[in-house]
Amino acid sequence: MSDSVHQRLIGAKERVFRLQKAQRRKEELQKRLREQERLIMRHEMTLEAETPDYGKLLRLPVAHLFQTLLHSEEEQRKPGRRLALAAALQLQAARQLHADTEADLHQVGVDLSHYRNASREYDELTAEKEALLRTSPTFTYDLAEMDESIATQAALAKELQEACAAGRRAAASLDDVSRMLGKVERWGGWDAPVRGFGSKPLPYNDIDEAKSHTHHAQHLLAAYRDELIEVKRTSDLGLDPDGLLRLTDEWIDGLIGDWIEHGRMLNAIDVIHRALLSVRSMVARTEAAHAAAESQLAGMKIGRLNWIEGRELA
Repeated sequence: MSDSVHQRLIGAKERVFRLQKAQRRKEELQKRLREQERLIMRHEMTLEAETPDYGKLLRLPVAHLFQTLLHSEEEQRKPGRRLALAAALQLQAARQLHADTEADLHQVGVDLSHYRNASREYDELTAEKEALLRTSPTFTYDLAEMDESIATQAALAKELQEACAAGRRAAASLDDVSRMLGKVERWGGWDAPVRGFGSKPLPYNDIDEAKSHTHHAQHLLAAYRDELIEVKRTSDLGLDPDGLLRLTDEWIDGLIGDWIEHGRMLNAIDVIHRALLSVRSMVARTEAAHAAAESQLAGMKIGRLNWIEGRELA
């Protein structure tokens, strides 16, 4: 019974490989068909411009095409006739390639139908063999150890995914702050304590909106920092939530008040830009860490499956 499960699992893995290959082949052929259809359309438009009744031409052998389109010296001297001949030949070739690709795609559909249950069969046989392996204390311990490592890695990948999402939201909010500060700054600075923003009325609505965006950015940056702290508790990947906290404290506190003077307005915009660059850099590092964690997790899961496949059952 155990040897039967082992052999059937090997066969199921081969069928899964064939299924995945057929799926990749299908995607490639579908992409190729779309490209060929665009090419056919271009050739048809070129040919129709020179020969409206081009359908009859396409049914002619190549030799007859030459005779029909270039049957006299006068016709041969017409640039459009040679263009039409080239388009007709290219269109014939493109349609043939399209037909061949459709035939290949049909065969891939047959293969996919043949292997459609391969993944389910593989999962079922893997579970069956795993259950048999768990009857051995040694194998049970090894499986438990692998499962614990995989669970830990999965938790890290999840934390990093959430941190990436929080970081992207924070960066977007800083973009909003930068945009609004630029809008307010274009009203001009204080020429003198009494005159206000030049001869224009103070842009109170814009200032209020910029203030609202600033507070929202502060909230999202704090959320991003919290997510990074959770990641650091799981695994130290060189991400610095404390540095992000120092960054936010640098410019958030009293930022609105800095808008009173033109010089400070420009300084506020500069600080926001520096903050945005820092946050984007942190987000990029977080995303790289997430990609690495997901890759490692996938490798661990594959390793577990390979381990189950390779164990000899008593």
